Amino acid sequence: MSNRGLRRYLRWRVALPLISCTFLGIFLLHRGFGKELLSPYLPGDIMGNRPRVELRQGKIRGQESQAGYPQVLESFLGIPYGQDTGGQNRFKAPRHINSSSQKFDASTFGARCPAPPDNQALQSEDCLNLNIWRPKERGDGEKKMPVLVYFHGGAFNSGYGAARQISNMVAWSTEPMIGLSFNYRVGAFGFLPSGWSAKEGILNVGLRDQVLLLEWVRENIGAFGGDPDQVYV
Repeated sequence: MSNRGLRRYLRWRVALPLISCTFLGIFLLHRGFGKELLSPYLPGDIMGNRPRVELRQGKIRGQESQAGYPQVLESFLGIPYGQDTGGQNRFKAPRHINSSSQKFDASTFGARCPAPPDNQALQSEDCLNLNIWRPKERGDGEKKMPVLVYFHGGAFNSGYGAARQISNMVAWSTEPMIGLSFNYRVGAFGFLPSGWSAKEGILNVGLRDQVLLLEWVRENIGAFGGDPDQVYV
């Protein structure tokens, strides 16, 4: 190789990693990574007359909607069921959400877990959140409702809970019921197949997210009027 060719080769060896990092940074910023999400926890009693549920993790404020359905539904969207899985918690087993007395605005869907591009949904590593729908009129208020938990598909590589309208099933059910969907880590963030993952004991953390979700349901669904002994997946 000539001196000129060697110099050209060395320049590209230096330039290519810089170009790759630049494009990766642009992609991550475009997909929402690195952006600080606005906190849904709000100070003061500014939620108005909306359906509310008090949990160990805070006071949840939902919303009402009929949207062409045969009955009015109450929804609670984007409720965290686990801690942020980014940063030091990346690739690790999920952790229970902390106790809090704050008020949580559950009127919009939370971020979905990182997956192949989808321009219709915000992505973030802080994605362990769930959505609940229940009828406003529940007949005998003392009777607990059965609970349907939707596990989204996607071959563990894509998908998110809000992709299916579980509210349809709740609205058209002949008997009062609760519908629930949720996000869990997919792709490399949830199912990284490597010797390092096996050595660290953190294979299939996306499945552990699912277990954590069911533990959250067992602990909290009764506050929404659901029966923890009648949970169907």
